[in-house]
Amino acid sequence: MPGSMNNWSTNSAPVKSYPILPVSGIAVIGGSPKIAVPGPKHAWQKVSIEIAQPDHGQRDHLLSEKE
Repeated sequence: MPGSMNNWSTNSAPVKSYPILPVSGIAVIGGSPKIAVPGPKHAWQKVSIEIAQPDHGQRDHLLSEKE
């Protein structure tokens, strides 16, 4: 029985996780820009900045409001 459950989990989790990771852009952050963005280094750097910019802005706002 445990083997059967394990097989089910392995069939469900990775199959669903793999396609979502690259689409979400987590693959780029993880350190695999070649898989997520098949282009020059500049392209994946731009994506990294775009993802970090909104996060930084929100953090700045939260810090300003707290003070």
